[in-house]
Parts: sequence; C-alpha cells; structure tokens
Amino acid sequence: MGVLALERLISVQRRRRIQARGGSIPLLAKRGCSSSQQDDYSEGGDKLKCSGSDLPEDIWRHIYSLVPMQDAARAACVSRSFRHYWRCYPNLTVSNSVLGWNKDGPGKDEMCVENEYAGKVNKVLTNHSDVGLKSIKLEFSGHKSSDCVFLDSWLQVALTPAIEELRLLLSSDETTYSFPCSLLSDQCGNSIRYLHLADCFFRPAVRLSYFRCLTNLYLYVMCINEDELGCLLSSCSALEKFGFGYNNEINCLKIPCVLQRLSDLRVVGCNKLRAIESKAPNLFSFTFLGEPVQLSLVESLQLKKLTMSYSCALDDARDTLPSTTPNLESLEIISHLETNTRIMRRQFLCLKYLRVAVSRYTGPHIKDYISLVPFLAACPCLETFVLQTPAPMEHESIFRDPRI
Repeated sequence: MGVLALERLISVQRRRRIQARGGSIPLLAKRGCSSSQQDDYSEGGDKLKCSGSDLPEDIWRHIYSLVPMQDAARAACVSRSFRHYWRCYPNLTVSNSVLGWNKDGPGKDEMCVENEYAGKVNKVLTNHSDVGLKSIKLEFSGHKSSDCVFLDSWLQVALTPAIEELRLLLSSDETTYSFPCSLLSDQCGNSIRYLHLADCFFRPAVRLSYFRCLTNLYLYVMCINEDELGCLLSSCSALEKFGFGYNNEINCLKIPCVLQRLSDLRVVGCNKLRAIESKAPNLFSFTFLGEPVQLSLVESLQLKKLTMSYSCALDDARDTLPSTTPNLESLEIISHLETNTRIMRRQFLCLKYLRVAVSRYTGPHIKDYISLVPFLAACPCLETFVLQTPAPMEHESIFRDPRI
C-alpha cells in the first residue's frame, strides 16, 4: 500500500502548487479522485502520465520497483499508469504460496490445478520477458517429472540478457529436474551475479565461460560430482560468496586459487565429504556443519570468522586452529564436550569472540565445564564468551562454599 500512500501525498502537493499559483483545481481532484485516475483518463488514456508529472518517468519506475511485489501487482490492477510499470517490474517471485496453488484442495482435479498454475506463471513471465526483468525467484514444491517441461519454458523466458539474479528452489521427495545448462549462453550468463539452485541436477559438460560476473553462488541438494563442480568454480573468477550443501556425490571439495575474491565459504550436510581443500587467498569467513573432515586451508591468514559443527570440533579447534588460523577473531563451535583437560600449547592471540554450544555430554558435567578452562586461558584478547548447554541443568555453585 506504499504506492497508494505515496500517490496521495503527491496529489496533495500538486493541489497546493496549483493553489499557490492562483490556478483552479481540476474537477476530478475536487471530487476526491486519486491522481492516478486523473492521469489514466486524461487525453482519453492515449498518453501515459503519472501523478506528480514533473518527476521523470525513470524516477517513477525506480520508486515503483522498491514496492513489494504483491503491493505492486495490486496497484497495477487499479491504475493504467502502474500497469505500465508492472510490466517492467524488475524483481519477480513465483511460488506456490504467492500464486495460491494448492493441489490437495478439496474437490480439485490435480491435473486441472497444475495447468491453471502453469498458465498463471506463463502469463506473468511473458508480460515481463525482455522488459527490465533483473531478478527472478522460482520456488516450486511437490513437483513431479511431468512438471519439468513447464520449468524449462519458464527458465527460457526468464533468462534474458539483463537477468542478474536467478533462484530456482525446488523441493520434492526425489530429485528429477535437470537444470538446462544450455540456456546459460554467453549472452545471458555474462549478466548473472547471483545464482541459487536447489534440488536439481547440474551437469555442465565443458568449462563454462559465462560466469565471469557471478559473485554469489549457492548449490544445495544438488546432483553434481567433483569434476563438474571444479569446472564450475574455475569459471567463477569474480565469486565472493559460495554456499554448498546436502550433496552425496563429492568426497573432496576443492576451492581453487583462481577465486581471488572469495571471502565467504559455507559447507553444510555433505555426508560423503571427507576433505576440504581451500586455496582461496582472501577467505574471511568459513562455516562448516557436518561430519568430521580433513580440513586444509592453504591460505588462511585472512580468515577472521570460523564456525565448526561436528562431534569432535572442540578437540580439533584446540589442536590445529591456533597454528593454522593465527588471525582468527570470531570462533563458534558446536561440539560434544569431553572430560579430558588438554593443555593448549599455542594461543589464539587475536580471538575476541568465542561461542561454544555443547551438543552432548560425554562425562560428569562439572568436569566437562572445567575442561574449557585451558581453552579460555589460551585467548588473552577474548572479549565475549558464550556457553550454551543442551538443556538447563542445576549444578552446585562454588559461591555457596564459605571458604571461597
């Protein structure tokens, strides 16, 4: 409703300007009609105008692009001017909830509902093809192999030379859709800066040459092997953020040194992963959630923020991190807590923030907490320490002892 409020404000300002000049207020304005209605009916509607006509059209288009999509669509239903801007609306989200698709509704034929849904999507995308579309999010849950033909046609329309952001988020019991890599031609691929794919096959056959501008890449629940992923990453020289997870094909994840700009790496839930090797020289933040792996950070001097989540993460942090990541400033560990009190041979000289989340106890609770003391003693610059336990537990406080 921000557009309507903005239009009312401009209408008031317009009337005030007219009154200040000693002019008369248009009849429609006196009757309380909105300025968009005046514009739509002026000159028989042949010439597009907008309220506050002293503003350039590109400014109006920019203001309209900032309005949430559903509000922008509603405004287009009541104003011919806004309908023109709706066709140029740059950011589209197509999902089951947005378009009101419920295949399990009572008294509905599933095939008819799917065809109706596909028709709505086709209409929305066709009205926006090659007209200012920069970002599109296709979120489709419960799809079947028969729906793949719809997905191909939607992507063919959406992947224009101006597209900058593509999110294809699928969700089904079994991965069936194969992303059409052929659509990522040199023409449209060179404009893509943000790519997020979920629950589909991605099988690039050769080295890709059209991701030179890609800065954000997220691949989750994807069917892709080591060679294919290596081919893809080697083509993304401008990549700054990379998220990868829930893959059951890759044993060793290799981050090539060509990723000079990569600053944020996130790896989660890869059950078959046994090793991570990163040669990215400017990695700033790294998050790993999964099973224990062999971690090799060849270039780690720039790493300042690290999150680790697996059963023995605390032990690995004690043994390896002080020497491999000397400039670490923020460390978050989700781990089992052992009863062994290990002596820290090296210190975290730059660490300022430490959060330890205990996922499970392996011994008497009071001894578990004491085992953290050497870890804390190895952090001379620590400013914030957060300890989270699996459940609230009562322990006898040392401050009840009168001898202390």
